[in-house]
Parts: sequence; C-alpha cells; structure tokens
Amino acid sequence: MNLVLIISQKYVNVDIVKLQQYVDFCTNANQHMHVKYKTEKHHILPRHQFPEYKETQENITHLLLKDHIKAHYLLYHANPIKSNAFALVRVLGNISNNILPKTEEELKELTIIAEENKKAFHQFMKSDKNPNRGRMHSDETKRKMSEAQKNIDRTSRDSRIWVHKLSEAKFIIKDEWNEYRDQGWYRGRPKEFKQQCIKRQLGKTHSDETKRKMSEAHLLIGENHHMKTPEMREMRRQAFLKDNPNVKAQ
Repeated sequence: MNLVLIISQKYVNVDIVKLQQYVDFCTNANQHMHVKYKTEKHHILPRHQFPEYKETQENITHLLLKDHIKAHYLLYHANPIKSNAFALVRVLGNISNNILPKTEEELKELTIIAEENKKAFHQFMKSDKNPNRGRMHSDETKRKMSEAQKNIDRTSRDSRIWVHKLSEAKFIIKDEWNEYRDQGWYRGRPKEFKQQCIKRQLGKTHSDETKRKMSEAHLLIGENHHMKTPEMREMRRQAFLKDNPNVKAQ
C-alpha cells in the first residue's frame, strides 16, 4: 500500500519529499498498540480526507503524544491545506488560539505545553476530584434515555430548537416554541447550562457498541446535521483562514 502515492494523487501540489518524511516518521514511531494515557491513534491517511481507508490496518498507527503532534506538523508542512492545519491545532490542544508552529523550535515549545496539559488532565481523570469517576447509569435510566432518543426526529436540523428558563434547558420541537415562549422561556441555551454539560461529559468514555450506534446515527443524519450547513461551514472556514493567512484555502 503506497500511502505517498495515494495522497499525491488527490493533492497535486503536495511536497513529495516532505510527504515521504511524514509517512516514514509515522511508520517508524508506531507503538503498534494502544496504551491508555500513553499513546494516541493516528491515521496516516487522514480519515476525513480518505474515509475509505479509515479501518485499513496499514493506515493506522499508535503514537506517543509528542510523536502524534510531530506527525501532524509534518503532514501540514507537506500539504498545507486548512483541514491539516486544523488537525495540527487540535492535537496541540490550543484550538481556541489557532496557533500554528512554523518552525521546529516553535513546535518543541508547544509540544512541551501540550504534554503538560495532557498529563494534568490524565491525573485529574484518575483522581477522586473527577465528579464522574465510577459513575454509571442504571439499566432503567439507560432504557429511558434510549427511548427518548428514538422518539427524536433526526432527519431535519430545523425540526428542533433549544430553549431555556433560568438554569433549565430543553431541546424541543420547533412547533412547540410559542407555547414555551408564553410560559417565560427564551430561545437558546444559557451559559451555565453549557458549562454543566461540559462537566457532566468530562472523563466519560463510550463503549465500542455505543460508538458504532453513534456512527450509524450520524450517517443517517448526513448533510442535515446542524454543524454541516453551508453557512456554518463558511463561517468556521473564514474564521480559521483569518487567523492563519498562510494556510492555502481549498
């Protein structure tokens, strides 16, 4: 399986020398297995650009965090398109700042920060300070959650909206909005609710079966997902390109 050839056939302006360096690095740094809190899964052919190779074993490596960051750095400099830039920013853990390292020295400094942040996060997850440590839903709660999800219309992004009243928030059918408005509700979600959602999800992991069901559900939604609207995509694209003028728009 010639990974360099596959990428170069799709992106004609890619730097072949740097691309070969990227592929060689991923292959040589491969730990060959996932170790919790130590290695991270990496697709040599980015899975969002090459979904057909997402499950191909030759395309999957397990890298240490510092090597995972280096891999995305090499890929971005071999093929500086916005999706590769975004992936590099994300793996560094500073997506809100949109910092892109331009040199090996900058990469080294950011890698040290990313490793310290990840280490602190792992220590928190394993400590008694983690509010979700050891928590599990009862079978009855799982059943109710499952039934509630089955009754949601997922085929249209316009069918449901968020509303809030004080600290309470609900995801309602759009046709019910007038009734909620008359009762003193407002559209959208309060800031406190968003923070609560983050805290509730912190440290949670999904089983392989749950991940499979979520994947199937997203495939069913397809282009109707609210984050996939042309307006949302363009807004995120313009914001990212503004912060990174050297990134080639694709």
